[in-house]
Order: sequence, then C-alpha cells, then structure tokens
Amino acid sequence: MAITLKRGKGYLTLKKSEDLIAVRSKNHYDHISNVTKLKKSGGFDLLKVMGNAELMESTLNEARSDKGVETGTHVYFADGDSHPLIPNGELTIRFTTDASDDEKANIFSKYALEVLEKRDTPRETYIVKVTNTSVNPIKTALNLQNEKCIDVAEPDLIVGINKSTFSLPSDPYLQKQWYLKNNGEDANLIKGADSGVVDAWAEYKVLGANDCIIAIIDDGFDLKHKDLSGSDKVVAPWDFENDVPDPSPKKYPPDGEDWHGTACAGIAIANANNYGISGAAPGAKFMPLRYSGTLDDASIERWFQYAAKNGASIISCSWTPASGKYILSTRQEEAIKDCATRGRNGLGCVVIFAAGNSNVDINSESYVNGFAIHEDVITVAASTSIDTRAEYSNFGNEIMICAPSSGNGGKGIFTTDVTGTYEYNGTTLPAGYSEGDFTEDFGGTSSATPLVAGVVGLLLSVNSMLTAAEVKEILKRTARKIGDPSLYDHAGHSIFFGYGCINARAAINYVLNNSFSGH
Repeated sequence: MAITLKRGKGYLTLKKSEDLIAVRSKNHYDHISNVTKLKKSGGFDLLKVMGNAELMESTLNEARSDKGVETGTHVYFADGDSHPLIPNGELTIRFTTDASDDEKANIFSKYALEVLEKRDTPRETYIVKVTNTSVNPIKTALNLQNEKCIDVAEPDLIVGINKSTFSLPSDPYLQKQWYLKNNGEDANLIKGADSGVVDAWAEYKVLGANDCIIAIIDDGFDLKHKDLSGSDKVVAPWDFENDVPDPSPKKYPPDGEDWHGTACAGIAIANANNYGISGAAPGAKFMPLRYSGTLDDASIERWFQYAAKNGASIISCSWTPASGKYILSTRQEEAIKDCATRGRNGLGCVVIFAAGNSNVDINSESYVNGFAIHEDVITVAASTSIDTRAEYSNFGNEIMICAPSSGNGGKGIFTTDVTGTYEYNGTTLPAGYSEGDFTEDFGGTSSATPLVAGVVGLLLSVNSMLTAAEVKEILKRTARKIGDPSLYDHAGHSIFFGYGCINARAAINYVLNNSFSGH
C-alpha cells in the first residue's frame, strides 16, 4: 500500500519494497538468514530478502534483535522510481506558530520521540528520532502530519548519488577561459595560475545549486544573452535607476554605456549549455540588479536590502566610488553589515567588493575606499595568468584574497558581452565591448570579483548552512600562495594578494572535511 507524505513544497508517494531491507550496525552483526548483501548506502547495508512478504517481516525482526544491529528498517521507493530510499529514523518537525509548550511535549511523548537538536533559525525546528517504542518513521511522519499543531513532519530519507548524471561543462569557448583552468599553453599562461574551478567541478561534481542565488549590482545586464538567461535562471531582476524589473542596458555611447554588468555576470554564472562560455557556478541562479548610477545613503540601503529580501546568497560588486576618499556613512556601513550578518535567514549574505584598479592603498591618508575596507566584506585584488600581481590592482591590509584577471605579461578575460547593435549618427554599431556576443579583453578587479562570487557559489552549494563569516575563513585558509613569499607577513597575509589566490578545489575539500557552526 502506498503512503503519500508532504515533503518540502510538494508531496512524495512511497511504496514499501517487497524484497529489500536495510540495517545499520554498531560494530558487526551475525549472519542474518535468507538475505544477500547488495551494497552500502549512507551507513546502511542494503539486504535482499529471499522469500515472501511474511518472511520479509520475520527477517527484519531477526535483524533488529541482533545485538550488532543499531537500526533495521524497511526500504521504500518513490512512486514510479527504482532507486531505494532508506529512512534513517530521524524526522524534522516544525510546530504551528500557536502551538504551546505543553502541546509540543505531548507530541514528543505520544510518538515516543527523542529530541536530537533544536534549531531557532530560520524558524523553530526540531530534529528527532524514533525510539524502540515508536512506529516506523514513515508511519510516524504520516501520523504527525495529521496533527493540528504540526506544520512540518518529514522523515529523513537516504538515497545514493547517481554520479553518471553529472557531466562537465563543454561550452565551446571554455578553452578560452584560462582563469577556470590554466594549462600553460603559451608564454602568456603558466600552468596552474587559475582559480581551480574546473578541477573542483571534476573532483566534487558540483556546478552550483539551484537554490544558490548570486546577485550582481552593476550597470546593465543583457538578459537576452543565451548564457545569462533561462526560464529558471533569473531571480528578482531590478533596475534601480528607472524602478522597473528590467535591468537591460539603457545607455549607449556617447551618453554612456551599460556593458560592464553583462561581462561580470558571465564570469560568475554563465550557463553550462553547450553555447559560449561557462561561469564558475553555472548552476546557480542570477539576480541582476542595475544600480541607479550614484552612491548615496538611500541607494546603498535599497540595493542591499532588496538583494537580501529577495533571497540573495552572494552579492558581487565590481565598482568603486568616484571619489578618491570615500568614507562610508553610518547608514551605508550598517546597510552592508545588516546584509552580511542578518541576510540569508541569519547566516549572512556573502558580500564581495572589487579592490579597484588605481594601484593605490585602499585605506591611506590620500585614498579611502569605504566599501572595500568594510569589515564584513570580502575584498578582491587581481593577479594574472602568469601568477603575478596585476600592476593596476589596488592593495592594502584589508585585501582578503586575489583572483586571476588581466595584467602585464598575461591574458585578458574572455566573457559574455552585450548582444545586438545600436544606432549612432546614422551608423549601426555593435553593442558591447567587442563585435559579437563575447569579449576577450575584459579584466581588472572587476572580473576577479565575480570569479570569487562564483567560487563562493560552489561552496554554498556544497554546504548551504555556511555563515558569511565562515566563508571568509574558508577562503583565507585555502588560498593558494603566489608571488614572492617575502610579501606575506607572519599571519600569511600580503597587502597585494591577501591570503593568496582563490582556490575552488581546496576550498570545497575543506568544507567537506570540516564541521561548521551554521549560525
């Protein structure tokens, strides 16, 4: 008989397997009769039972009575699917907002549940497990879902990963994106002088999760570009200059140009769609925010509040103030701090700023970039395709990390460009930096910054509960040291490179092999 349960935003219909059970052992268990061991999944041995339904139950009871067995359970299949789902005995419970403490205690007692953990964000949540006197977790979840004081009751179901469904991006211009993987093919490239992104894709099978949203605040974004569009790609676009949900380029020479945002976006999130290029996190969603063109208290508040309110995980800003001595106002300082510490349901939006391209100290007597020196920001300098400092890149004690970009002796950045044409003095001219849909001459800390944003997108796709502060620490610990070792102080920091060059592969490995607070 099938059981239909609420799960997330949908429903899941489960059917009990007629010949599979699963056991999780404490150390080892004695031979269980009438079974063949198939494989391990999530710490459980998947066992095939030889016999009828009655023998299934007796075999499962035999397994549960074995002193070496910690848990024995039925195995289920989602309706219409052939991949086994194993309930591990844990459930997630959320009560209605008006549920009393007595009602909560009664539920735990009535269903003989052991509370493993209580979480307070994004709302009060209990992780519980069934005990020896509970019914199985599937029936428990079904019964709980019928309780008036319960909003959420979901069993934790273990399912294997089908690695065969993953394929590396094969976009035709990927070979031009040396900043994702540098094979050292010519004199302007040194093997390994890259961000480690392609190696991270290949080793960890991650391209960016669909629930990770990378917001980019910049000028116009060409959402007609095949690499930046898609029915499920773009989230909450907005043009703050015209207050419309269309951030497309509005300015063309000689009145100005809106090319920059399109180029930045491709580096972070361009689709892996066998067309053009691939962003560092091609599977992530994209929130394009066209800024209003000037910096003031109200604008900064609007941009960062809008991004956080609409679910941004990461906010990438490849711009600096026009003023050479720009100290943030209290409102600006607090708007960014609030976003970076309270956004993303209290985990903090990861806010990333470009250091700038004037070859100056970002915090000195003669020059101050208040955004780049904000304590909650990841500030990005630029290195080159030959692992040297980009000669234009700003520097200073507040530089957090560097990322590959253009620079003397190296190559420029190949990325998306504004498509189509515009009319000027009776002449039709190509829009964008170059003719066509792509440019190979982008660069500066403007391109280094969205590259870091894309790498952070990969990290949050591996562990979505990382705080913004934890992301900064992970990047610090896993950066690849480049340049003269004497440029780094005793703490491993350089005013030119920060803690080193972004290293996606090492950062993901660190996330997978360490525990984090998640708050």
